[in-house]
Amino acid sequence: MVILSVLLKCRMRSIEFESSVAFAVVSAICIMWMLRQYHRWSSTSQKQSTRATFGHDLRKQHFCIDANVYQCNNGSFGAVPRPVLEKQQRLMEKRERNPELWYRNQYDPYLFSHEEAHNTNMYADGVDAVAAFVGSKRQDLVLVENVTTGTNAVLKSLSFQRGDKILITSHTYRPVKITVEFVSKRLALETVVLEIPIPIDSEDDIINLYSEVLKDDKDIKLAVVDHITGASAIKMPVKRIAALCHMNGVMVLVDGAHAPGQIPLNMEDLGVDFYCGNLHKWLFTPRGCAFLWVQPDYKDVISPVTTSYRQYDSNLMQRFCFLGTRDCIPYYLAETAIKFYNDLGGMEEIVTYNSTLSSWAADMISKALNAEKLQIPVGMRAPCMSLVAIPETSLYPACTETCHRLMSDVYKHSQVFVVFSYFNQRLWCRISSQVYNCKEDYTRLRDALLEVLQL
Repeated sequence: MVILSVLLKCRMRSIEFESSVAFAVVSAICIMWMLRQYHRWSSTSQKQSTRATFGHDLRKQHFCIDANVYQCNNGSFGAVPRPVLEKQQRLMEKRERNPELWYRNQYDPYLFSHEEAHNTNMYADGVDAVAAFVGSKRQDLVLVENVTTGTNAVLKSLSFQRGDKILITSHTYRPVKITVEFVSKRLALETVVLEIPIPIDSEDDIINLYSEVLKDDKDIKLAVVDHITGASAIKMPVKRIAALCHMNGVMVLVDGAHAPGQIPLNMEDLGVDFYCGNLHKWLFTPRGCAFLWVQPDYKDVISPVTTSYRQYDSNLMQRFCFLGTRDCIPYYLAETAIKFYNDLGGMEEIVTYNSTLSSWAADMISKALNAEKLQIPVGMRAPCMSLVAIPETSLYPACTETCHRLMSDVYKHSQVFVVFSYFNQRLWCRISSQVYNCKEDYTRLRDALLEVLQL
């Protein structure tokens, strides 16, 4: 009986222990589920709170733009948010604490075993972040200072024969046009300019223009195509143009200066040969950060404009990543900038806000000036930029020289920055909208235009 009693007590204790363990396990699972739900709610709530502050509240919180400056031209130099600036400053200070180690680690991050060493290739990390954002394999993409640098690298690396031709358009960005003309002159090539008139009724108008010029001129070997034209903010049908060019044996180099952050990108799907895109305009990186994507068939052909240590390396990234004392910190901040972009709500939230504001501003200003907006299909408009015609006056005649003078006069009058362009024999005001803008910026722009133009 004594033995039986002892066994019974042990069994009961075992049951109690097992029950306690089971209860603890179930409790832990419940707590983990509750924490996960709270994290999701907190994250969603925080994002919704951030999104609700688009406009001047967001500008005060996250940007350094002076309160008395009305920035209606994000499309040129962008704006760097405080979290990115703060990390940039930290990296700059880290570099200056040990410059020798910093630069030698750029060349080989695994060479030094030291507590202050990076022990990681920050350039490669930046490439990974950008490649994921634009739909590219990491081995096909490198980081460069800007689109002008990237297009120079392509144009000055390709082999041409005397008499070959390079196709651009009447909307090609002027520095890119100048680069094409420079290469053409040096190599005895010819630059062909495809005139794209306004208005545009549909994408088919553009395709028909390309089809005609490619059919009539078989000496064209390369076409430089804007994804979003700089002066006119037209979103071009790049994928269709590329397919047409390839049918005619023509390589395609895309100037995507305004694309990253404005429109979805997938390098693997576009069907182009080379693509350059700025990250400082719409993706919040410091200035001096862009990417160059190279179709794998050309990976052994393209080299940086500056010849340096790794010129003969077979790896595309290695050829571009170490160019002496170039400041690579903007590249290292690509991941931080993309995170800031996504934390604001990503492309859907940002572009919805920007496009709504930009369209409203264009409507309001065009009515005030009694002027037309750029006549292109809705699907071909850059999401975050709009154009309004500027009435020609005796003070401001319609010509290229007027653009900078009018920009200066508007800024001096009202501290409003906006860009003016000249094409198709007309002056245009290009309005940009970013998450730090609000309607007040554009009403001030409207009033400044009315007074400066004396309308």
